[in-house]
Amino acid sequence: NLYEISIKSNPDYTGNITTPVFYDAEKSKIVTNESWDIIRYMDRAFLPGENALITYSLYPDEMKQGIDDVGMWVQNGINNAVYKVGLARSQKAYEDAVKNVFAFLDELENLLATKRYLNQNDRLTVADLQL
Repeated sequence: NLYEISIKSNPDYTGNITTPVFYDAEKSKIVTNESWDIIRYMDRAFLPGENALITYSLYPDEMKQGIDDVGMWVQNGINNAVYKVGLARSQKAYEDAVKNVFAFLDELENLLATKRYLNQNDRLTVADLQL
């Protein structure tokens, strides 16, 4: 269970138990619970082979900065914004947070109306998976 894994990884941990979790079974340690980190780790762990559906890295060295920039835009624009909606402590905070989510979705819709993927090279990357 996730609580047991968390305590085994860090016996002094007192925070909330959240998912997703990237767990190193050999070291009995939680590596991260940040989805953006997990997506990038998965690309390095499962680099394309002869039976791969994708024949290129989703996080190539030459595109990392652009992918990270888009990833932060997505993280702030939708992932964190949705949390703010759910954690709003007043009606005004809720309404403001909802407006921000829909403003981001409008911006995203405009972007994807002209291209298939989020990055400048118009190919699938980890930033698209994050979304």
